[in-house]
Amino acid sequence: MGILNITLKKFLYDRHLNYSKEKVKKLQNKKFNKLLKYAYQNSSFYNRLYKNEGIEYKDLDNIKLKNLPIVNKKKIMDNFNDVLTINNIKKNDIVKFIENNPNPKKMYKNKYFVVHSSGTTGEIGYYIYSNKNWELLKAVGSSRLFDSFSLKSKKYVFIGAVDGHYAGISFFLSPVNKIEQLFYEDFLIIDINYPLDSYINKLNEFQPDIISCYPSALDILLDYQKDKKLDINPEHIICGGEPLSIRVVNKVKKHWNISPYNFYGTSESILMGVGIGNDDIYIFDDLVIVEIKDEKIMLTNLYNYTQPLIRYEINDLMSKSNTENIKWPFNHVEKISGRSEDLLWLKNNDNEYDFIHPIVLVELHLKGVQRYQLIKLSDEKIKIKVVKQKTADKTAIENNVKYKFETIFEKKI
Repeated sequence: MGILNITLKKFLYDRHLNYSKEKVKKLQNKKFNKLLKYAYQNSSFYNRLYKNEGIEYKDLDNIKLKNLPIVNKKKIMDNFNDVLTINNIKKNDIVKFIENNPNPKKMYKNKYFVVHSSGTTGEIGYYIYSNKNWELLKAVGSSRLFDSFSLKSKKYVFIGAVDGHYAGISFFLSPVNKIEQLFYEDFLIIDINYPLDSYINKLNEFQPDIISCYPSALDILLDYQKDKKLDINPEHIICGGEPLSIRVVNKVKKHWNISPYNFYGTSESILMGVGIGNDDIYIFDDLVIVEIKDEKIMLTNLYNYTQPLIRYEINDLMSKSNTENIKWPFNHVEKISGRSEDLLWLKNNDNEYDFIHPIVLVELHLKGVQRYQLIKLSDEKIKIKVVKQKTADKTAIENNVKYKFETIFEKKI
């Protein structure tokens, strides 16, 4: 990953912020047409899918997005190898890589970033990003997740799920030990599955400039700040993974005199949009196309040619904004929901309540498991139901699931 490439991409994408809405739409259509043709010619899955719908290559210049068939996670995962436009990546190898290399900094074949997620559906998904994709996301993020881009190094804190190839931690850690480390004066990783009070002294000593976290974790930190156990004054707060409530926004303003960034991303496209405080979320129309339906959205990722996602169904709920678009020439939405799972509160060994964050469960990778469901039976007992992969051994799955959850719960003791 090169700083010069990132700087160039930043310059090119910064220009889009000054485009007219019509010019952005034209750019989006051009990118969509290019992606569609590439997928048709290089992905056997999309070639077969479209031909079965009577769509020929000659039709692609005039076809409308809404007339293309919809795909979902199950369909993409069931046809994983055929979806990819390169032949040297296979699903079985990706699964083995995830299982054997939990370090989120590790790249597959030293060329590809891999993230995984089960999402609210419980269906495990694997998503491949080329180094070129990653450079683009870093470039766009530097401009749109902060008020101003600066070469000055900062002290960063990440609070979230950290023990696997989750999108958040993978994106956060990827610059470390590379040229981009010039932007990092220092960084602190906080595992959301450990009690946050065990990190308060570290945070006070560290004095972070930028904190990236879930809104629920931010809410807890602000309570410590209110009680004067925490004494920090960050410049930026970036929230994601959950809905950001007005209550938490107001707490941030009260205690730190800043407005948090409300970041919207998914494993399928790590950057999809951002808002500030209680403002609308601006969808990055130069990176993605988002179609809003009653109970879902459809994502078309315009930059990932390795694993094309065209009209890909996601169970997030959006409402179009009625306010005037005054900041960027992008579509903007009032709210995003559908990922507001509750914290799982259970009693620990001291008979005190502690929580398991839903992201830990939503993005958990279980070897041999196709999907799973967690059921809370009481404050001290849970039940886990799994659908195993066809070739997986039942006893091995039981042992692995037991080990994974024991590891999670041990952090809470």
